[in-house]
Formats: sequence, structure tokens, C-alpha cells
Amino acid sequence: MKPSKLKRHLTTKHSAYANKGRSYFLLKKEEYLRQQNLIKGTASIPEKAMRASFLAAYRIAKSKRPHTIGEELLLPACIDIVEEMLGKEAARKIAKVEEMSSDLREQTSDKIRSSVAFALQLDESTDVAKCAQLLAYVRYVDNTNIVEDFLFCEELKERTTGADIFDCLNGFITSEGFQWENCVGVCTDGAAAMTGKKSGLVARVRELAPLATFTHCFLHREALASKKMHPELNDVLQTAIKIVNAIKAGALSSRLFTSLCTEMGSEHQHLLLHAEVRWLSRDEEWCAKLAYLSDIFTHINVLNESMQGPSSSILTYMDKITAFTSKLKLWRSRVEKGVWDMFPSLCGVCANDGELIRDTVHSHLGALIQKFHEYFPDIRGRSEEELIDVASDRSLQLLFRESKSLGQFWVFVAKEYPTLGAAALKVLWQEMEEYLGVQGSYAVVTVALLFV
Repeated sequence: MKPSKLKRHLTTKHSAYANKGRSYFLLKKEEYLRQQNLIKGTASIPEKAMRASFLAAYRIAKSKRPHTIGEELLLPACIDIVEEMLGKEAARKIAKVEEMSSDLREQTSDKIRSSVAFALQLDESTDVAKCAQLLAYVRYVDNTNIVEDFLFCEELKERTTGADIFDCLNGFITSEGFQWENCVGVCTDGAAAMTGKKSGLVARVRELAPLATFTHCFLHREALASKKMHPELNDVLQTAIKIVNAIKAGALSSRLFTSLCTEMGSEHQHLLLHAEVRWLSRDEEWCAKLAYLSDIFTHINVLNESMQGPSSSILTYMDKITAFTSKLKLWRSRVEKGVWDMFPSLCGVCANDGELIRDTVHSHLGALIQKFHEYFPDIRGRSEEELIDVASDRSLQLLFRESKSLGQFWVFVAKEYPTLGAAALKVLWQEMEEYLGVQGSYAVVTVALLFV
């Protein structure tokens, strides 16, 4: 920083400014400082806009309002209020929320367009306002990993047929410049409008994406597998449902039930299926069956929750299903031996544990095992030769231990073993459960739509 060296640098590197006076350089310094302040202020706006968007989405979700209220009413109203109270400059900053949303959506679309392939996950559901919403999520390769993102949520104006769902999906795919031939998988809930062979969504997508694999949501399959029930247990369940509906149908019934629980000194003040109340206490056998249903449904709910979450794959889901099926077999064998500790509610209701309904429980567990085998067949691998090479490669074994996810590992393997890698990635691309779609309640969907 010696003056002589600074002068030499000025005359040799910036000779055009060598004869400028001191005032010129002072002016340049002021311009530089103004630019710094402008950059700092511009950079802070997206952060504030992000926080403001989160707060607004949180309020909408907390009040259980439709997500569209944010973009159609809340944001325009905020812009009008801020412009009136603080001026147009402040209103322009509020508008950055919407600009940021568009920018994030464009970034996601760019990544999908540059990905070698992508898979879709679709779920059509009706919100509290009785509007049909089509939610779509996407799985694609981003750099060295497979990632999941929210794609869009569109309202189906009238009908929800396979043609209507396809038109909505195809319109978005076309408008964003995605290529149908790059679609390698579509996961749906198995409804007729989705899977119809002639006019369903699957049939229409297959015409544009012949290489795509169509899968039935794991959670829906689990629900179907659990639906098979012994006639005696089904009668108990239907009676319990009628009792619950009778109590919940009117405000007076609910209040009377709460008062009854209070008088009885019950731990809970609202409807409790296992409570020893008069209209639930028919006979010991009926209560035992109801208690067993509560226990087995609890186990199934635990399985359901374990399969919910992003960045999972068919392999992890099959591991959980296989483990649960093994538990069912174990429980069935223990029932034969008179061991009932895996059903705590049943043990609490019956003086002789579950011996009163042994045959019914044994039959129901057997039916569950059979249905889980039907809905979740074993997956067989291919490309055996490359698989042997991969299994024998110590460098890949080390990479597998260090990788953060299966997707990241197989994206790397596909570069050296393209046949096996492509087969593995096609499996991992499949979105085997609609956790994100099921999770698309207003709390989640509202946040997703405001930022994506």
C-alpha cells in the first residue's frame, strides 16, 4: 500500500485515469459505498420475504383455511395496506414474496429439465371446501443424489375422471417444458380414475411415456391388506362405529358422554373406545374382540407411520413390510401357545387374557399374513453379473458406507455400471408411497404453495 507502488499500478494498469483529479476518485468511492448498501439491502429482502411468507402460511394453516386464500386474498390485501400506509416502495418489497415463489418454482423446473429422468407421485383429494385438488410431487436426480420436491397443486374445476386428471397433469408438464419420455415412474393411489386400462390416467400416460413404471402407493396397499377381517371382528367394529357416530352426531350426546366420564372418574373426558361405560360393556367376549382390534390397529398404525417420510425407497419399505409380516407369524404362533403379551389392551380386559377369542384372533392373523403376501410380493433383482462386480468392488463398498443415501450411491455406480445402475435407479425413482400426498393437509400444502 505504499504511495509509490499505488502510483505505479495506476499509471501502468489504469493509465486512462492517471490524470484524473482527487475529486474524481472521491466520487467513485461514494458510488462504491452506495452500491454496497444497495446490494446489502437487496440481499436482505429475500430473507425477510421468506420469513414473511412462512408466517403468513403458518397463520393460514393454523386456521385450517384453503391454501389459495394466501395467493388470492392475503398477499394482494397486504400489498394494498402497505402501499397505503407506507408507500409504493414498501409495497414493492411485499411483492417480492410472490416473485421469490416464482423464482423457486423456476429453479425446480430447471433441475427437472436437466435431470436424465424423473418420477411422479399423484394424489387427488377433496379439501374442506369440497374442491377437488390434484397434488403432484416429483423425484429426480440433482447433481449426485435423488431428491424429492413438491411440483404443483391444481384445482380440478368440475369432474375428476382420468381424462380430467391427465389434462391437468399434461398441461403442467407441457407448459414447463418437461419431456414425457424422461418419465420413468408414476405412483398413484390405485383409484379407478388413476389406473383404468382404457380411459384412466395410467393408460393415457403410458401412450406418452411407454418406459414408465406404474406403482400402487404402499400406504394404500397396506390399508387394503389390513381390510380383510374375520366376520365376528367386523361385526364388533361396525357396532363400535355406530356407537361412536351416535355419540359424536350431536353436541348434546358429546356433552352427556363427557359428564358420564367425569362422574365415573375416568382418566379421559371424551370418547374412549376401551372405556368401561355401559353401552360399550356388552359382554366379556365382545369387549375382548374390541380390545384386540384396538391392539392390532395400533400395531398397523405404527407400521404406517414408519413408512411415512421423504427420501425413502421401495427397498426400505419392503424391509418394513417383511419385518411386520414376520411379526404377524410370530404372534400367531404365540397365540397358539397361549401367550398374549403383545396385545396389552386385550390382556387388560379379559381375566383369562385372550383365550375366549383364541380361534378368532388366530384366524384373523392368518388372513393378515396372506393379504400382506398378496399385496407385497417379493422383488427380484436382475443384472446379476454387474451386481457381482459391484459387490466385489472394495472402493464401492467404502463409498456405500460413506454415502448419505442409497440414491447418492447408485447415481455414482451408474457411471461405471450403467446397466445395473439404470435398473437400480429406476427402482429408487419409484415413489412407492404417497406420504407427501397424504401429508398434503392444509398445513403442509399451504407452506409448499407459498414457496414453490
